[in-house]
Amino acid sequence: MRINFRLLITEFAKSLGVLSAFVTILSVWSNDKCFWQSLLHWAPYVCFAIACLWAIYKVFPRTCITITFHKNEERVIKVQKGDIWSIQKGIVVIPVNNFLDIQDDDIIIAKRSLHGMFIDKFRQKYKDKDLDAMIKQAVKNDGIAPSGNYTDRMNLQDDKHCTCYPLGTVVRLKLGDLQYYLVVATEFDKDNHVIHEPEKYSMMILTMLQHIHIWNSEVPVYLPIIGSGQMGLPLTKQEVLTEMLSCFNLAERYVALGGTTILIYKGDMKDISLNKLSYQFSKF
Repeated sequence: MRINFRLLITEFAKSLGVLSAFVTILSVWSNDKCFWQSLLHWAPYVCFAIACLWAIYKVFPRTCITITFHKNEERVIKVQKGDIWSIQKGIVVIPVNNFLDIQDDDIIIAKRSLHGMFIDKFRQKYKDKDLDAMIKQAVKNDGIAPSGNYTDRMNLQDDKHCTCYPLGTVVRLKLGDLQYYLVVATEFDKDNHVIHEPEKYSMMILTMLQHIHIWNSEVPVYLPIIGSGQMGLPLTKQEVLTEMLSCFNLAERYVALGGTTILIYKGDMKDISLNKLSYQFSKF
């Protein structure tokens, strides 16, 4: 509410200033004093009304915005309300932990996390696929190097997930028109506790964008808000989304000719002001 009120006042003041300047210019140019005096009587009311309508329009809740970074490049990011699980064609980015776990038992992976929901929905949709085998084959195919090995991990149902990978690592799973890009966004220790290092967030996002830039051609890319869950960032969802968009601006190279869309789950829309994001990044 406070954010929208500030934006309302700012947009009202800006539009009223522009309209007032326009009216002043007309008053100088006009030679018909009778006409101008008549117009001048109504001008303040008209300007005030137009400024109010414009400000209300700018703060009216939106469900979709488009932000353009680096106007000389193809870097246009769409942010909109949507369901990441409804995508049938393109690249879907899913944040996972550094062990690439598939044990969604609320001990290793929370079932309500994006990682946990991905595992559940994958198994329902692709009953004939072995997710663990696909992940291991993708790691081998792309020559992804591990960052460590913990043979004493706690609460594992097997000993197949003791190898961990660096933040920002992307594992590609190709399933026809749909591709899942599993990005390592969370680091676990051997006790499966999240290692909270928020200073690594930007590095993780930038590394992920570099991989997508290299691998993607003209396939649309869809991302959820990365970092608002198990990463434990001391930020609101609005602030996390702002950080994500700042990384898109900061990335040295990122072009996705098929388009890039950040999808916000409907339940999170109450915590997100797309108006504020549009205003923040309108200067780029």
